[in-house]
Amino acid sequence: MTDERTTAATDREFSVWVDPEALPGEGRTFKLTPDEAQRAAIAARLELLDLPAFDATVTARPRKGSGNVLVSGTLRASVVQACVVTLDPVPSDLEEAFDADFGPVEEEVNLDLTLEDSDPVEPFEPDGIDIGELAVQHLSLSLNPYPRVSDAAAEDLLKGAQPDGDVVAFNAPSGPFAALAKLKAKD
Repeated sequence: MTDERTTAATDREFSVWVDPEALPGEGRTFKLTPDEAQRAAIAARLELLDLPAFDATVTARPRKGSGNVLVSGTLRASVVQACVVTLDPVPSDLEEAFDADFGPVEEEVNLDLTLEDSDPVEPFEPDGIDIGELAVQHLSLSLNPYPRVSDAAAEDLLKGAQPDGDVVAFNAPSGPFAALAKLKAKD
């Protein structure tokens, strides 16, 4: 296994593998920059309209005496998401720091985690640590879950709707009690 390699052997859009056993004691820093095709595939996976720019600087450093590897980094991206109200493009620039602790697979895994517990150790994969996939996962976590253009209002959802007997008004009851609400409205 090499110290670092990019592979198309997985179904991931952007993989950069690091062999934990080949890391020097002081660690190593990697500059990750997916090409245009990889950015397009990442955008499709994350349901983005576009991903014009994405890069990450990642440092992998062995933890002395533990066999674990601490991976920390910063990602920078320009993303274009669809507005949740109008579906218009919503561009934004992101910069996020992230870290993860990787280690050998343990026989016993503690599934009873509490908020006070530290994050569990991520297991090494057979090829080592995929720092490219780690950066993509953290990009996903840093996206705005409800992007909106500045002048979008909930009323925009109803534009162009034709009122008729079958259309239920915005914020009207739905589900099993919707029929009762219609009957009550006739009284």
